[in-house]
This record gives sequence, structure tokens and C-alpha cells, in this order.
Amino acid sequence: MVGAGRLLPPLSAGFFFPQSRSLGIDQRASSPAVVEKIVYAGTACRSFADASQVLHKLANIAADEKQVERLTRALGEERVQERAAEVRAREKITSSISSVCGE
Repeated sequence: MVGAGRLLPPLSAGFFFPQSRSLGIDQRASSPAVVEKIVYAGTACRSFADASQVLHKLANIAADEKQVERLTRALGEERVQERAAEVRAREKITSSISSVCGE
């Protein structure tokens, strides 16, 4: 393909940036709103297979059982890490207050 006197590569279906994960860039193909619905269904339903069916029937979202499981587990792990960081921050504050107050 030629454009403005230069050779342009064809567009690929997806781009791969090796440092995206280490930089904390979200590499999910779905929009944040769709990911939120998938994870909600993954936690609210009895199984990931049920969640996949509910998403298809009620939200017209085609997410297979494995995709629901992967997203639900990944976001669950992120939430666990966030909570652990919050607990450590509170413990540090409590420890600082205790040392200042002489307890």
C-alpha cells in the first residue's frame, strides 16, 4: 500500500507491545464497561459457564466460560492486592500514631 509517497504496512488485527504489562497498561480487548459486566456475572453466577450464558442472553456479550473465569480471577487478584496495600498503609499509620502517643 502506498500513501503520500511512502510505503505503509498493512494494519494488523492487534498490536503487541512487550512492555505493556510491566508498565501497567491494560491489555484486555474488551471495553472497561464490558469487563465490568463479565466480572460481575462471573462473581454473581454459580459457575463461569452460567455467567457466560447469562451474559449472552441478557447483555448480548459473547464471552466464553474461560474468558469469564480469566477476567474474574484476574480482577479478583487485583482487588486482593489493592486491599493488602490498604491494610499495610493503615498499619503503618497506626504504628506511627502509637509511637507518637507513647503506646
